[in-house]
Amino acid sequence: MNRARLPLFLLFTLAFLVLIPNVYAADEDVVNLSEFPQELAIALTIPLFAAQLLASSIVLALFILPTTFACSKFERDVVIPTLFVGVLSVSFCIALTWLPVWIFVILTFLIALMFSDKITGVFGK
Repeated sequence: MNRARLPLFLLFTLAFLVLIPNVYAADEDVVNLSEFPQELAIALTIPLFAAQLLASSIVLALFILPTTFACSKFERDVVIPTLFVGVLSVSFCIALTWLPVWIFVILTFLIALMFSDKITGVFGK
């Protein structure tokens, strides 16, 4: 994707993700965000776990994509800020009861495996 289309893509993605809670709130006066995956599962006729993963991936994309693009645009390190924002986003989804805690545990194990060479390289010398 060339640089001229990137801001347009980000604008459409952000507009799509911002409209989701507005559509959800159109029927009721009060929006309960903890029930969003249940409503999404009913609307899309998918299992509840798939709706929880879909809702959580929306939150992840909403925060991780701008962080990654901003870090790459200014030629900074992308991995650490993206991991930090990703862990915060997953923690937010767990607090909203959109994700079970065991997914966060598996995610932290995968992050630890990803950085295991760097950790053993520092302490192994």
